[in-house]
Amino acid sequence: FGFRQGLNTETALTEFMSRVSGGLNKGKKVSGLFLDIAKAFDSVNHKILLKKMYNCGIRGVGFKWFESYLTGRKQCVKVNGIISQYDEIKHGVPQGSVLVAVLFLIY
Repeated sequence: FGFRQGLNTETALTEFMSRVSGGLNKGKKVSGLFLDIAKAFDSVNHKILLKKMYNCGIRGVGFKWFESYLTGRKQCVKVNGIISQYDEIKHGVPQGSVLVAVLFLIY
């Protein structure tokens, strides 16, 4: 349901409940597994992710693009008008992108 126009958590819950009640109405046993992986996207190690992508067959221009997308990213913090030093981000995938879920699944 993620990153698909017109679909949201309410749609996902409605679909889930429909499938559960449909299964129960047919006399089937129904199970559910729910995971909340704390800081999942923040824990992704760039070097390990890139190695796994390469091993999955992502090579050439595509691999180079992902490598440049993940490598050398920096961030700083601004508090009360004071900006910290920039630090390189070696873990985590940039959030807010459709790629986030795909990159985490590969990882």
